[in-house]
Amino acid sequence: MRLALSLMFTATLLSAQSSFAAPPQSTPIPSQTSNAAPTLLIPAGTQIGMELTRPVWAASAKPGDLFYAETVVPVSVGNQTVIPYGTFVEGTITSFTNPVRKSNQALFHLQFDKIIFPNGYTIVLTKPSIRALVTVKVSTNNDLLLDNGAQITMPLRSSLALNATEITQAISLAQAPTPGDFVPATLCRPSPGYPGDPGSPGTPDVTIPGNPGTPDITIPGADGAPDTVIPGIPATPDTVIPGMPATPPTPPTPPTVCPDPPVVISSVADHSAHTRATSSSITVKK
Repeated sequence: MRLALSLMFTATLLSAQSSFAAPPQSTPIPSQTSNAAPTLLIPAGTQIGMELTRPVWAASAKPGDLFYAETVVPVSVGNQTVIPYGTFVEGTITSFTNPVRKSNQALFHLQFDKIIFPNGYTIVLTKPSIRALVTVKVSTNNDLLLDNGAQITMPLRSSLALNATEITQAISLAQAPTPGDFVPATLCRPSPGYPGDPGSPGTPDVTIPGNPGTPDITIPGADGAPDTVIPGIPATPDTVIPGMPATPPTPPTPPTVCPDPPVVISSVADHSAHTRATSSSITVKK
């Protein structure tokens, strides 16, 4: 009788373990094992194009400011989409130089910190980080250094492994941005008579829901044996992409000549960064 009960408990335990997958690895790896989640690999040298979703103002920009961008064209490897449109990228302005009258150029050193997919799947890029050097043609009397819709490129110095299941979910939720999402933000717009500007109410934050997590699974022990606890997956918080703040109304002004808007001349890998390395360390959260 005791032997029969022991065999029944063992069969029950094996059945329960086969129904609940182990928590995903915190760091994606290119290689796979029988228990590892399938991965998609973005090869080194891939250029991920995106457009800024909020401007950089000349009067207030400073090193350490965050910037946000969004992919407007899916990134594919072969025939497989690996980064859908509508994926957000968060980064930091590590340093920049203002334009001068002789060259009318601003130089930005940008560090890319996070990739946030439409389903909340997030890759945190840690040191050595991915950096870009962006050259902008802009006059010294322009109120912006980078405008909404400015095109920048995130260069991958090493391959990047992604959870294939998460990417499939992200693709199903992806929505292509519209041209209205990147309306120029410069305050200097030529207008006959300059009747004034009533201001803008701004845009709301974009919230990408986190993962609610799953509870622990407890399998009661038999014949005095302790319970077996299969840990659940912890919840993760929502990711909030800040919207554009409201602008106050401006009074009417006489017609003036407005400077040309900022134009990105080039966006390339920043080889002058002090943290140069042959690979990028990444961690993943959901």
